[in-house]
Amino acid sequence: MKQKGGSLKKAQTAIEYLLLVALAVVAVTAVAYLVKTILSG
Repeated sequence: MKQKGGSLKKAQTAIEYLLLVALAVVAVTAVAYLVKTILSG
């Protein structure tokens, strides 16, 4: 069986990867902000 919609699956994987990266960036930013606040406070 040939796989249909391979590009669609690739796009979905890319979107999921981007979402994971965005979540990681948000998490790191939040942690850095908390650390900064704690250290300065």
